[in-house]
Amino acid sequence: MKKTLLTTISIICIIAFNVGLTGCASIKDKSDISENHPTTMSKTNGTSIPNSSTAPATVMPTQTSSSPSVNSIDAIDYSQYIKKVWVIKNWTNEANNSSFSISKIENGKIEGKFSTLVISVPDYYYYLPDHLGYLGSLTGTINNGIAEGKFNDKNGDKGNIKLVFKSNDEIEATINYTEKSQNSKEKSLDGTFLFRPYNLKDIDGFNPFKDQCFSVDLNSWGNVKFASGKIMGGSHIPTVAYLTNKEDDILYDFTWAIPNNVDFYAVSLQDVNKDGLKDIIIIYGVDDDISSSTAKIFTQNTDGVFDVDGDMTQEINDSGNNKDIKTVLDYLSKKF
Repeated sequence: MKKTLLTTISIICIIAFNVGLTGCASIKDKSDISENHPTTMSKTNGTSIPNSSTAPATVMPTQTSSSPSVNSIDAIDYSQYIKKVWVIKNWTNEANNSSFSISKIENGKIEGKFSTLVISVPDYYYYLPDHLGYLGSLTGTINNGIAEGKFNDKNGDKGNIKLVFKSNDEIEATINYTEKSQNSKEKSLDGTFLFRPYNLKDIDGFNPFKDQCFSVDLNSWGNVKFASGKIMGGSHIPTVAYLTNKEDDILYDFTWAIPNNVDFYAVSLQDVNKDGLKDIIIIYGVDDDISSSTAKIFTQNTDGVFDVDGDMTQEINDSGNNKDIKTVLDYLSKKF
């Protein structure tokens, strides 16, 4: 009897021990699910959104907060979006010219230019104060890959804009006009559109000067390309020059200071006024008549803007020291 009782107690203990092991195994399995197999939902600023291609590009996890933190501001490399000109994704020469560009993203603030009727290519006039330039302004705040702000342009158009910074050279812009000028009523964009960078390929008839297109390390601009040529096929033939990135996205335009239908004989980027910043010397003329050549000096400011030094340019041309780069540099070396 005593032996039977001991056997029964032993069986009960073994069963209880196995149940305990099974329970631990079940808990471990649940832990694996929650830690190693997250659901397809993520949180940004406390709002659940599905993980999909519509989420902002390269966004890193941030604190749940209604105001931007230092970490969330720095989470995205915005340099890939700055200084480019953004046009609607399916833009052609006949399409809507609504465009914007971003000049600065810093400390949770965004600044740039906006235009309804013209492509907002940065040049010397682009960087003038708003009341002097030909483009309107774009200002706002930015957090975690999303910017919200206001815009206006020189025609009297005003509105609100939301930008979602995406991958693959795309920005999603939601545009809401609050005021429209008479000239812009038929051409303004209201709604949500994808924008992409404005590129040399968008310029119909662009025929490059192959000997006057090259890469250069240009101070705050970094590694860029100087691209120059003519736009063929129209009633007049503009001569153009740009700074672009390696993908030929247009970053800066020198065309405003260059006469139509001239050829570039020589281009050089050197610090001519000894201020530590590279300047640009362009020698141009009509056809191959070197005797009628003109030199033009673009000096670079500390903010990266290039301006024509009118006095220096006139002095070089009046003196006749404008036939080649070496002659120009020898003459200027005596001035600085």
